[in-house]
Amino acid sequence: MELGSFVAYRAMLAGKRASVVPTYGPQTRGGKVDVMVVEAFDMVENPVPMEFDALIAVDSPALESLDRIVDGGLVLYNEPLVRPSRVDRLRAFSVDGTEIAEEVGSGKLREPRVLTSSALMGAFVEALGDGSGPGAEDAIRAALAGRSAEIVELNLEAARRGRAHLRGPIV
Repeated sequence: MELGSFVAYRAMLAGKRASVVPTYGPQTRGGKVDVMVVEAFDMVENPVPMEFDALIAVDSPALESLDRIVDGGLVLYNEPLVRPSRVDRLRAFSVDGTEIAEEVGSGKLREPRVLTSSALMGAFVEALGDGSGPGAEDAIRAALAGRSAEIVELNLEAARRGRAHLRGPIV
C-alpha cells in the first residue's frame, strides 16, 4: 500500500492527478493486496483500468497481472521473492528490495522489511529512466511528511540503494 502512495505522490509532484485503489484478498492478514495507481494530467476517468503501463511485482501473486501490462510496458521484480523472467513484449528489471530493506533497517527498526517499498520505489524510478520528473526521494519525502526525520532518512537510504542496485533490462 505504501509503495502505491509513493507512486501517486510522484505523479502529483509532476503536476498530475492520481488515484490509488487497493484491492484485498479474502484473508484477514497476510493476503494478496493489489494497488492500482492511475495518473493523468486531466481527470482520472477510470481508477480501475484493464491495462497497465507498469507492474511492480513485490511478491509472486503479483505475476497474475503480468498479462495486463501493455506491450512495451515495464515490470520490476522484487528478487528473489519473485523470479525474474524475460517477457519479450515487456521491459523487465529486478532488484532485491527486501534484502536492501533488511540491510538499511537492521538494528534500527523492529521490522526492517517495511523499507522494501522505498527500495522498490528507488529502483522503479531508475527503471523508468525519466530523469525529468520528480525522483523517488521527493515522492517519499512528500508521502512521509509528518514522520520522524530518522524514519524518513531510512526510507531515503533504502530508495538510494534500490536505485543503485537495479538490474536490467533482463534479456
